[in-house]
Amino acid sequence: MARAGLIPDLARHPIPGYNQARVAVLVPGTHPLESLGTVLARIATQDLTPVAKTREFARELKQVNEAGEYDGLRRIASVIPDITISPLVVLVDQFEEVYTLCKDSTEREAFVGNLLNAAGDRAKQVTVILTLRSDFLGEIQKHPDLNRLFSEQGYLVPAMNLEELRQVIAKPAELAGYPLDEATITLLLEQTKNREGALPLLQFTLSRIWEELRQGIPPVETLARIGGVGGALAGEAERVYASLVPGDKTIARRVFLGLVQLGEGTKDTRRRVSVMNLVSHQDDFEQVKQVIDRFAEPGVRLITRSASLEDGKETVEVTHEALIEHWQVLNQWLTQSRDDLRFQRRLEDAAQHWQAVGQPEGSLWRPPDLDLLKSFYGRVGEELTPLQLAFFQASISAVEAVEKQKKKQRRRVVLMLSGGVVILSAFSLTMAGLARFAFTKANETNLREQAARVLNWLPTAKSTQGLMLAIDTVNRSQDLAPNIFNTAQSSLLTAIQIAKEENLYQGHKALVPVDRSIESIDE
Repeated sequence: MARAGLIPDLARHPIPGYNQARVAVLVPGTHPLESLGTVLARIATQDLTPVAKTREFARELKQVNEAGEYDGLRRIASVIPDITISPLVVLVDQFEEVYTLCKDSTEREAFVGNLLNAAGDRAKQVTVILTLRSDFLGEIQKHPDLNRLFSEQGYLVPAMNLEELRQVIAKPAELAGYPLDEATITLLLEQTKNREGALPLLQFTLSRIWEELRQGIPPVETLARIGGVGGALAGEAERVYASLVPGDKTIARRVFLGLVQLGEGTKDTRRRVSVMNLVSHQDDFEQVKQVIDRFAEPGVRLITRSASLEDGKETVEVTHEALIEHWQVLNQWLTQSRDDLRFQRRLEDAAQHWQAVGQPEGSLWRPPDLDLLKSFYGRVGEELTPLQLAFFQASISAVEAVEKQKKKQRRRVVLMLSGGVVILSAFSLTMAGLARFAFTKANETNLREQAARVLNWLPTAKSTQGLMLAIDTVNRSQDLAPNIFNTAQSSLLTAIQIAKEENLYQGHKALVPVDRSIESIDE
């Protein structure tokens, strides 16, 4: 809009004092000082590729004066020939790239400082015009002077109404001598109205229509073949995707899947995501950003960058939801990965919560959720972000630690039980030993007394009983101490010597029969 509308209008209605103004148009890109140095070098040298002069100017733009100000742009402008009668207008289109693409904060400060210093010079040799997306207005608060100027001199351009949009579609073709028919204009309006970023969306479609219109192909046929506005968008996405190397294609797939909000009974929609959440643990961050750049560059704009006002981190989203509906490759990816995507979104929420509350063990997953995560990792583990991988590993470690603790507890219980058995066994053995000891002592005492009775009975009429008692004493003392056995044996020998009876039958009351035949033989 600035290049197609503002600059031509300035030529027709110049700012007072700027009738012969020279206009330097630039887009900041990743190195805004280099971009500024290039357009200044072209004006100063009238050369389209002034490499040496660009480097010289870029070095000058990085310098600060004694007051600590970046005055390089003012100094360079002041020595441009005829600057007093042909002042310089610097148009910085898409100024938001200073925040989205330039990651060198020093270069960013130098670029903004040069613009403010030159525009504030009383000589009025330089006028600066910036175009900035409204969702980046919060970023300029980091530069108080720039923020003040925006509030005082800024102009918020409203979205086009239908009539203005009709003029944008119809007028360029009419001026070129190839007017569009009313049916085509109406169809284009229907497909773009109430859509954010309608102009870039129309750009793809009108470019295709224009190319084929010059070959005699009616616009309606072109629209039907490319699938309308959404189809043109999908064709551009396919063109960029096809130009990527295999590794970058893998990253592009992950990026676009991450930018889709899955519909639950409704159609899928776009989703704004931090760039960090699109980088897997195996990816190089800069490589992912380069792939995003391919889809976000000014001539494509399939992906839109913005910055979160809460934490300053860069976020991205699909520029047009029509891309989700019409890009068949993306739809195939969604069909193949829908279940895994739902699970990963759930994992993402859990991991972010775990990190936000200080990574407590209680926020980690346990089976069966952890079992599902193990299965997911086995299938597509390369898709996990560094945070998701850390959450997974911490969950595994926590479960293993619990299992290890349980094993220790079980071992302690077994040892305690084993100790109890040993103590009980020792107690049992001790009691048995004490019992045997008591029994032995009792036997010893009893046998000693019994041996004494043997010796007392032998000289009396009870010598036979003493002999039998001595025999019993010897039998019972065989398993006892040797001294007891010897005492008993001595008692027996003494009893045998003293006893008068050679044979004694006890308990037999009947007559003993005599065999007469034996007597006869004896006689």
